[in-house]
Amino acid sequence: MLRVIHFSDFHLNSKILDDWNYFIKDSILAELQEINADAPIDLILLTGDLIDKGGADFKSAKEAFDLFKTNIIQPIITSLNLPIERFLIIPGNHDIIQNAEPVYVDMGLRTYFDKPETVNSFIKQGKEGSYSGFERVKEFKEFEAELYKGVSNCQLSRFDSSFKLNIRNQKVGISCLNSSWRCFDSKTDKGLILICDNQIGNSFNFIKDCELKIALVHHPYDWISEVEKKAIHGHLHTNYELMFIGHVHEGETIVTTNYAGSLFVNVAPGALTDIRSDSRRFSNGFTVVDYKTEDKVVLCTYKRFNHPTKKFVLNTDLGENGVITFDIPQTKRLKQIKTAQDHLKIISEVRYDEMNEYLISTGADFGPKNIKDAFVLPNLKQDLIDGKKEDEENGGISLQDIIKYENDLLFFATKESGKTMLLFRLINVYDVLFEFSKIVHVYIVFLDI
Repeated sequence: MLRVIHFSDFHLNSKILDDWNYFIKDSILAELQEINADAPIDLILLTGDLIDKGGADFKSAKEAFDLFKTNIIQPIITSLNLPIERFLIIPGNHDIIQNAEPVYVDMGLRTYFDKPETVNSFIKQGKEGSYSGFERVKEFKEFEAELYKGVSNCQLSRFDSSFKLNIRNQKVGISCLNSSWRCFDSKTDKGLILICDNQIGNSFNFIKDCELKIALVHHPYDWISEVEKKAIHGHLHTNYELMFIGHVHEGETIVTTNYAGSLFVNVAPGALTDIRSDSRRFSNGFTVVDYKTEDKVVLCTYKRFNHPTKKFVLNTDLGENGVITFDIPQTKRLKQIKTAQDHLKIISEVRYDEMNEYLISTGADFGPKNIKDAFVLPNLKQDLIDGKKEDEENGGISLQDIIKYENDLLFFATKESGKTMLLFRLINVYDVLFEFSKIVHVYIVFLDI
């Protein structure tokens, strides 16, 4: 088993540094030591935003990074007796110096990076040349180089960084990918983030002989530019088993399966962001990820900081009371899922048009022209569920109620009351939910005789 602690988004500034030293540090070290006593922690993964706003609260970004190392990294690895190569970092948008280059340089590059070839060429040149065009990430990369100085079996570049570790007699490869080198303004960065398949390829070539491969990326998929989103998604699914993400400050975990393969993805909550707030939506904490390599089963335990007790407790807002298990499909199961996806693809590419034409045939000649946009949920009543008649006040049901219901359902209604539209809308919903539920819907049309 591989045990990983996933942190993200510390946002270290002078206030958070005080909070850490005065009432967070002891709590988090005690919690990590307890977790480590239960089963040894193998890796600490920090997916970006070590510091806040490029270290604006300190004399320089270098000072901020050094304070992070002294006050956070060193106490954690010392208390767990971990070598520095077991504490891995990647840059987040707050770790870069956004004003290191003039606005006109950034605007010019936004236009220049219009196809994958120009991005690949730029990264290839940047690996060996100057930091021109990505000066904003220089301070982080210099800190990273100093942090891992003397570590063997690692490859540090001006973009990606890669590590090959021997953990419990298993070769583990970690690609620390840089998705923040194009960050300029968090309000406008979405859809402009570039990773580049050249960067992934460079890192993967270094770790390709490893049995388990892990990717660290700060930004989620929906922040990546359309120029390369599809290619990046494919590379990550094909080459890696586990991926860890930060940035959004809300915990989430999924296993996605497509033609490229299966990938476990964990998004960590903010570790110290707004630590004085008791918001449950943006609960500060971290995720404990236990990966059983032989069975390809992942157990996630979500921890959040509890203000009244000043301790880390189970985050019951995630998973099933703070814990959830995921199965990563193996070869046979993967083939079954791909067969199901073929079935769903036929429905979406062929049957969706037929379903949308139903709108026209029923006289909907204005407004939305697809089922999803035009759908209005009819007034559904649960007349008889599990042998008990529902009370009038609890009679109405929703799409979510239908989806969650585990037994068979049969809908009765008069002609033109919306039965067909309801079934068509359910097809849309099951199609979207397949990645999570692995439930396949069957589209059968009965002809009048």
